[in-house]
Amino acid sequence: MHKASVLTNVNKQQIQQSTQSISSFTITSSLFLQESRIHFLVLYREKEGEMGREKVHALLLEDLVEKSGGCAVLDGGFATQLEKHGASINDPLWSALCLIKEPDLIKRVHLEYLEAGADILVTSSYQATLPGFLSKGLSVEEAESLLEKSVTIAVEARDEFWAAMKRSSGHNYNKSLVAASIGSYGAYLADGSEYSGNYGPNVTIEKLKDFHRRRLQVLVEAGPDLLAFETIPNKLEARVC
Repeated sequence: MHKASVLTNVNKQQIQQSTQSISSFTITSSLFLQESRIHFLVLYREKEGEMGREKVHALLLEDLVEKSGGCAVLDGGFATQLEKHGASINDPLWSALCLIKEPDLIKRVHLEYLEAGADILVTSSYQATLPGFLSKGLSVEEAESLLEKSVTIAVEARDEFWAAMKRSSGHNYNKSLVAASIGSYGAYLADGSEYSGNYGPNVTIEKLKDFHRRRLQVLVEAGPDLLAFETIPNKLEARVC
């Protein structure tokens, strides 16, 4: 049995409204989960229609939590599960290496966590960064394609699982959400500073903005429901994210 982990109690007082826009998405609310050190931003899309702009997704996480009885279940350790299936991820890219070498295995693990009851799938992009992929000899276009793939794999797994559950049971189960994982600058450095927050005096807010900007744009445009900022270790990077 593959166990989905991290039960997190939430309530409306934890939801903080925001109006920051990114591309065609708007961040409508945010939720910080102390237990898992993940900061979720909830997105909705807007599309043009006969009645003007229509909000397609709004307050998804709050709605899911209410329908799930007051808590949301995150998937478990993604890299751990990949390793159980024989993946070799001893690499600065960590689990993101499988986006290059074993994308089918990533989808398999997503499906396993859905079968275990996960309400939220977190993509395999925690350590997936443009400079990280470029260091492997990939082009910018290839690197951006891999970032996009991290979201599309999770969305495909979620949609396939949800459709199969509807067909087999006839019930309209809650549809799990996909959270695009964004690791910190320290995670890219792979030197433990994602926990200490000690980036040194030469890392400025502008450098961190440059590091995160394009990755965020690509991930958002790929169509996740949430953004999951993980292990952000200091106030400087928190301001950027």
